[in-house]
Amino acid sequence: MAKSKPVRRASDEFKKIHRIQLWAKHPEQANHKIVAPYLHLEKGGDVRREDLKALCSDRVNFPQFYVELFAGHYASMKTDAGKSHGKVFFEEDGMVKMWRQVREEVGKYFEA
Repeated sequence: MAKSKPVRRASDEFKKIHRIQLWAKHPEQANHKIVAPYLHLEKGGDVRREDLKALCSDRVNFPQFYVELFAGHYASMKTDAGKSHGKVFFEEDGMVKMWRQVREEVGKYFEA
């Protein structure tokens, strides 16, 4: 008899989702500075990684979004492993997407 797979809850898959509430309160943190421009770009439709990186790398025109070492912080927001920021984004066909469960949580705190 085959064993059935355990049912995965969102809390199992997104172990660090509770951090989003804290990020929303700290605009000086890198994770906030990546989520905020993502939301800004999302208003115009699909978000290209290059556009998100450009906003987060332009210290002169967008100092509120500037993230030193963007690539490392962004990579840390695509996994829950180890000491990462937490699983927020994934990429599909060159576009940055936010996991549905995470997007709902972001909506509660960043767009309130």
